[in-house]
Amino acid sequence: MVVAQRVDERVVAVAWERQRIPVRPLQALDLRVVYRGVPSDAGGPDYQDAILCWRGRHLVNGDVEFHSQSSDWYRHGHHTNPAYNRVVLHVVWNDDTGSTVRADGEHVPTLEVGDEDVIPRPGTEAAAAAPLIVHPCTARYATLDASELERAVRRSGLIRFERRRALAEADMSAQPADQVVYTGLLEAMGYSSNRAAFRSLAEAVPYAWLQTIDPQDWEGVLLDAAGLGEPSGMRPPAHLPPDAWRLSRLRPSNHPARRLAAVGSLLRRFGPRLADGLVAAVESAPERLHLRASLMVGGNDHAVIGPGRADEVVTSVVLPFCAAMGPSERPLQLFEAYYSPPPNRWTRAICSTLSLAGHRYEPKTAVQHQGLHHLYVEHCRVERRKGCPLCGGGRES
Repeated sequence: MVVAQRVDERVVAVAWERQRIPVRPLQALDLRVVYRGVPSDAGGPDYQDAILCWRGRHLVNGDVEFHSQSSDWYRHGHHTNPAYNRVVLHVVWNDDTGSTVRADGEHVPTLEVGDEDVIPRPGTEAAAAAPLIVHPCTARYATLDASELERAVRRSGLIRFERRRALAEADMSAQPADQVVYTGLLEAMGYSSNRAAFRSLAEAVPYAWLQTIDPQDWEGVLLDAAGLGEPSGMRPPAHLPPDAWRLSRLRPSNHPARRLAAVGSLLRRFGPRLADGLVAAVESAPERLHLRASLMVGGNDHAVIGPGRADEVVTSVVLPFCAAMGPSERPLQLFEAYYSPPPNRWTRAICSTLSLAGHRYEPKTAVQHQGLHHLYVEHCRVERRKGCPLCGGGRES
């Protein structure tokens, strides 16, 4: 029986996480949950990369959003927010609207789960004991021994490095090297929630244009162009639209305004010939610790890049870019020896699945971290490209 009352949204989240969903609403939608997805830590929908099966034959991949009442979808403005256009299922305690429509006009099925006899409350023994629904590849992972697992992860890490190197090389065939790595640095400041906005900012305020003004004005111009600061004394070439940024669920230290200040420090440190400056830093670094230190920004409360973010920038941007710049083996050598950046939701998802399969895997190096990232993004989503190094399965792309 559906109880028309407002409950804490966490009750719905627990129901989805533990897959304690009443049978009848699933049957009414002709829906089966293949994989519940992973919690979002970057703003936007609550769960990402869920795999659903409709009518027993159609696989659908996308995001899942939770609410107490279905009307909260409209109350929170999701119906006008393009960030929610990948939502494929709206899970609610009580459906008081009968309709969920995305900003792109698509109607989203609403799954009403309000049944107090089935759904355990957060923190209760029933909630803790409820089984998780596992990724479909878990059984195959359980057949791997430790050496097979390590080889697959390492191979995947090197594939990701080579793809990023090739992408930088391709970009440099159409743009100056300084602009390519400038764009990469900005993107790396955005995390997944604001990566696209930072890339757009690199296009709106090109690196070559920045070189025409005083370096002390760079931060103010970038903030002005981003719509995150006061108008600067120097008008930027273009401005981003007001809705370009996702600012919800961000720690204060990760706010784009702080990250832009950090970028300004890096540009002054390695410029004016940014590409050459970074290559020189890589080639001259006697060991990985020195390279990390060269990308860190600190010393005040306004702009900080700590060791974790520096490691992410080094492994995802700087080393692949420097490998694309010339024949030196130093970038790849450093990559293979470099520290693992902090876990993200993709690496955590793979490690969680491996744990359910009996493997205790924690990446220690950049190759391992990037390998886990590659495996999730390329093979563990619904597309599941054929030839996964871990499970060997997938579909033709």
